[in-house]
Amino acid sequence: MAMALSVIVVLRLAASAPAADSAAHPEPANTVRLTVDLTDGSRVIGSPAGASIAWKADVGPLSVKWHLLRSVERSSGAENFSLFFRNGDQSEATAETRSIVLSTVLGDVTVPLALTKGIRVQALAGGGWPVAYWSFNDPAKLGADDSGHGHTLTVKGAQSAEGKMGKCAATGGPNEGKHFEIESRPNLQFSGDFTLAVWAWRSAPIYDGDQIVAKDGEFSLRRYQLPTERYDVDLIGKSGKPLAKVSETKSGLPLNQWTLIVVCRKGDRLSIRVNDLPAVEGGVANGEVGSDKPLFIGSSAVGYPWQGKLDEIKKWDYALSDEEQRALFEDTPAAPTAEKAH
Repeated sequence: MAMALSVIVVLRLAASAPAADSAAHPEPANTVRLTVDLTDGSRVIGSPAGASIAWKADVGPLSVKWHLLRSVERSSGAENFSLFFRNGDQSEATAETRSIVLSTVLGDVTVPLALTKGIRVQALAGGGWPVAYWSFNDPAKLGADDSGHGHTLTVKGAQSAEGKMGKCAATGGPNEGKHFEIESRPNLQFSGDFTLAVWAWRSAPIYDGDQIVAKDGEFSLRRYQLPTERYDVDLIGKSGKPLAKVSETKSGLPLNQWTLIVVCRKGDRLSIRVNDLPAVEGGVANGEVGSDKPLFIGSSAVGYPWQGKLDEIKKWDYALSDEEQRALFEDTPAAPTAEKAH
């Protein structure tokens, strides 16, 4: 029992270690990252030492590669785990090992499965981890950042709901104000190259300028209706001068359906891609980008809400390749690009 208690102490440290905007701790070189929720309410994030884990199911022994799994869950007091695969399959199984080893910012940590409530598996889209990742999977910690960089969102009335992948965040509504906020941080600015991916669900006809993500004086991703219904992306310079505007009109913006929106900047080009449609892109004028204004998710700074749900929001500090962007829609990890492979 003494060993189990010492492990919990280590896990608490790992879960709270500040790594917000520091490159002091390089990311472990692996194709998946695990977010492990423990029975005492603590959490640890890291990459598994092995590429697979052994299970015993009714059909016999299984060796399951981590990247094929979406999540592993266990009800309170249950011995078996429920395995949820990325292709939609589900299986009940018992682990053939007592623990897993994770590489974390504090080194290798051994996590006993007896103390584990659930495991969420984040497959690497390309060769680099997001600098921010909000899965909204934990209703008790709805604004938690699963990237490990500590960008925890302040909940402003948003609520937990059934999502594209597990749980999600319900935003907007008749009284507006149901959204998230976080103060400006270097990793959350839209200066330089970046990629932003959002799964969005539209639950009401367009209001006016339904805002998905906004950073006043810097960046805007919204659905708008004039002169035609569309998705708009705006990039604004520090001077207040618009540097880029790209609109997507082909997707139809359907109601009550999950839609993947990927915004990407690479050099002087800004693009938006919806689902697996071709990206729409435009030029970016010269100018410095960045502000000290807070980041809003599910609303604009003046209260225009996103009426619906949001899930699996990720931000990278580089431009994902075309293959990597398409892999987000297909929910399969793409091969790492050369400059991000290590």
